[in-house]
This record gives sequence, C-alpha cells and structure tokens, in this order.
Amino acid sequence: MDDEGRSTYPGWFEEALRIELPGEGGSVSIGDRDFIMRNGLLRDSQIDDEMQRQTSESFGYKWSRTETYKSESVLNATRAWLVERYGDLSRPECWNRFGKYPLVLDCGCGSGLTARLLIGDALKAIHYVGADISVAVDVASETFCTEGRPGAFMQADLYHLPFPTETFDFILSEGVLHHTPSTREAIQRVAPLLKRGGEIAFYVYAKKAPYIREFTDDSIRSKLAKLDPGDAWEALMSLTKLGNV
Repeated sequence: MDDEGRSTYPGWFEEALRIELPGEGGSVSIGDRDFIMRNGLLRDSQIDDEMQRQTSESFGYKWSRTETYKSESVLNATRAWLVERYGDLSRPECWNRFGKYPLVLDCGCGSGLTARLLIGDALKAIHYVGADISVAVDVASETFCTEGRPGAFMQADLYHLPFPTETFDFILSEGVLHHTPSTREAIQRVAPLLKRGGEIAFYVYAKKAPYIREFTDDSIRSKLAKLDPGDAWEALMSLTKLGNV
C-alpha cells in the first residue's frame, strides 16, 4: 500500500486478475469469492472449510518458524532436492521459450522458499505469483521484499483461485496438492489456469504402503490434529531430536 492506501501490486497482477484492486481494507468480488485487502495483501475472506482451515493454521505456523530452515546446510540440501525433481529453473533458458516475462503461479507457495531456491535470480525475468491458503504469504512477501526479489502474493484457497482460465505459462506446486481434501480435484481446479502450451510441475506423496511407519504416522497425526499448531510443534520436538540420533 502507498501512503494513500492504494494497492501497490504491479500492474501486470491486476491485468492477470482482470480487475482493479481495492485499497487497504477494501473488498472486491471475483467470481463467487469475496476478497479483502488486508496488510497489503489480497486475501480470500471465505477460507472456512474445516480441513482447509486446519491446513492453513498448521502450515502458517510452520513457515513462520524461519529459524528451522534458514541454515546454509538445510537450504543447500533443499535446493539440491528441488533441482533433482524439477531441473534448475534459475537458468534463463528455462523461461525464454515462454516469451518475455512469462506469468508463473506458485500454487501453495508457503514462505516462498521453493521459488527463492529453485528459481532464484530468474525471478527477475518472470512475473511470479505466490498463492497460499495460510498467512505464510506474509512471510513470503516480507522475505521477497527484504531480498529485493519481485513477486506478487495473495492468500487464497487453491480450489478457488480468482484467475481466468488459461492465465499462466507455468504452474508450480511443490508438495501441496495432497494436503487438500482431494488431490484429484485440486489438480482439476488448478490445471485450467494453464495456457495452452504451458507447463505444470508438481510433487505429491506416493500412495501409502501398509508399513509400520505409515500406521505410526497416522496415529501421531490423529493426536496432533486436536492441538493448536504451537502445542503440536512442541509435542514433536522430542521425536525430532530422536530422529537426529
């Protein structure tokens, strides 16, 4: 927001949405969803599904704990893992085929870590939109601003992203789609946003096999789901330390 409360989103973001954005505290309807401009970001005011709300709260808390993933060793290992899956998207030639400033959606961007590590300086050559159901977008927006990286962020449910069909040249969704009520439906909701000839890249967990590890995970998860994010985090600390032994 500028000093007069007007949106400071880049013009290309408004063009992608095909609307004029409101100022701070203002609202706008896009399709069947109502969005409000709060703390400088556009936010879906109807994120109210119980399962999605729990996802939002849990991951919002996780990504706010930046000290747990900002060490050089963690960042290097994470980037290597991402490049192995998607290739090195920091190379300009990865984007040249889409023309000048391709429009890119990071669907479930969290704190923006994947984009910063995988796309890196090539963010300056694209128009990047980070969307997440949680307040992790606030962390992402602040981090991008601090590091001088361009991008536009919004808090929205990937089931109800407010963009017209065939908007994006490239859609990335790293480890997100399986956290929705239905992975299949999530893909069906996101895929139409891709332009003809565009590319979508995503990672989801493999279907569980009936091993002790999976039964243990399910048992722990059923108990943690009843706790608020902070208490759940603390409850897992001893198990995390055990895993490092």
